Parts: sequence; structure tokens; C-alpha cells
Amino acid sequence: MRYGGEEFLILLPETESSEAKKPLERVRKRIEEGVYTEARIKITASIGAAVYPDDRPLSMEEIVEFADAAMYAAKAKGKNKLVFYGSLDNKC
Repeated sequence: MRYGGEEFLILLPETESSEAKKPLERVRKRIEEGVYTEARIKITASIGAAVYPDDRPLSMEEIVEFADAAMYAAKAKGKNKLVFYGSLDNKC
């Protein structure tokens, strides 16, 4: 599987969504607060997160697909946001 552009994965094994929100939000905030390059370019991050559910097994591809859908939902909501898959009324 290829991940292109500025997309990357952060895996937090054995972490519930309530526990994952804090470190992911910290990453998003640190990116937002930084100033990059001599041209003083500001960067923000749209973060999509997916949690392995207890009710059925998922493949790694499905988890990545769900996180990707959440990322695009974050971008659609105005960018620079953290969205968990399934946390929206429309389930991303």
C-alpha cells in the first residue's frame, strides 16, 4: 500500500478513542503553532482517526480506509481539525 503526499500514519496500539484524542490533538496543535522555512510558511493538519472496534475484526486496510475517510471529513469541515471515523452524524 502506498501513502502519498503529506499523509502519514500514527499507530497507538491498545488505545481507546478517548485516550487517543489527547496525543493526536497535541500533534495537530504543535503543527499549527510551528513556523516552517525562512519564508515563514504556516502549516495546519487535518487528522483522521479510526479505532479498532470491539464488535468485529477489521483488516489493516479497513482501518486505514476509515482513518482516510475521517481525514477527508476533517478537511471538509474547514481543515485543521481532528475527526474520528464514526464520530460524525453521517459516519464520515
